[in-house]
Amino acid sequence: MQLSESVRRGRWLLPFFLLVFAAGAQAIGGDGDRVENGDVISIDEAEEEEAQRYTVQRGDTLWDISNQILGSPWYWPQVWSFNPQIANPHWIYPGNEIRIMSLSTLGPLEVVDADEGVELRRVPSAEEVVSVSADLVYRIPTSINVIDQGFITPRELRRAGTIQASFEEKMLLTLFDRVYVDLQEPVVGQRYLAFRTGREIRHPTTGSLYGYQTDLLGELTVIEAPTRGLATAVVGNTLKAIERGDHLIPWEETAIRQIERRENRVEVEGIIIASLVPQLRILGQNQYVHIDRGRDHGVEEGNTFDALRRGDPLADYLAEPVDEELLPWETVGAVLVVDVHQETSVGLVTRSVRELEPGERVMMRVGGGAPQALR
Repeated sequence: MQLSESVRRGRWLLPFFLLVFAAGAQAIGGDGDRVENGDVISIDEAEEEEAQRYTVQRGDTLWDISNQILGSPWYWPQVWSFNPQIANPHWIYPGNEIRIMSLSTLGPLEVVDADEGVELRRVPSAEEVVSVSADLVYRIPTSINVIDQGFITPRELRRAGTIQASFEEKMLLTLFDRVYVDLQEPVVGQRYLAFRTGREIRHPTTGSLYGYQTDLLGELTVIEAPTRGLATAVVGNTLKAIERGDHLIPWEETAIRQIERRENRVEVEGIIIASLVPQLRILGQNQYVHIDRGRDHGVEEGNTFDALRRGDPLADYLAEPVDEELLPWETVGAVLVVDVHQETSVGLVTRSVRELEPGERVMMRVGGGAPQALR
């Protein structure tokens, strides 16, 4: 479980968009010369070095950092693209670490016409310009990048830590506040993710509780871990105010993970319990769903469920509709498993030829799960 990207505290940076002048305006280079459409901007005497990490200082902006390290402020969108932990480029904070790629990776910039004036774009290197003389073959990707979703099962919640008290004279806790936490085997220096339970996820047929949607709050680091009593932790970066009674689970480094598709080794049948978006009843491609099957049933990360449906959508309008039991099951979608819990899983809808709904039947077939083209 990871920190969902959200609006963070900080001060406003320079404007987000690259469109900096009205149509027909001039762009002026550092030496005062006019920069024309098609000109290539190179960074003179810039040191070509490997990716480095920069610690944000008070008053920094991505514009200033790009200019200071790379020699041009116009590299800031590329700096942002290599730092997925920054949800909004207008909000960065002192102490944040930013990854800066070398100029050989980023390449030079070119001035091009934009809808409203002048825009700078990256010029492809010679290695990136490919000439093809044969037939092009599309290879379906074997992996996919996903964002971790906030969900916890009742069993995981019982094992989670808890913020029991604080030294601070306030209800809402934030950066640098000291708290006292109840953890299993705490270790000094270990980081934890603070969260609060939200919407219950229940089975649409039986009503059984499968888990909770979680509200991600921020990070804490253990600074004292006595053999008896509560451990002491200090609050780090936060998305929302933390309170006494909030829960803790071990921190994981990245909110974006690469999921490798893998072949299904067992046959499992289940249903879609719910969407991760409250009240959403119509589901489609690129949406996350809960499935009522998990590790105990043989489900593994990277497996694929087929969404199945049968029947005639216009049966209610026919004088003598065919008995639904006589009709075959049709595949109407595919769900890639991206997070597995003991009795439930989170899946990403990677394909849908019909709108899916909570309660939809899903099937994991042995040998399935290999990348497939859309039908």
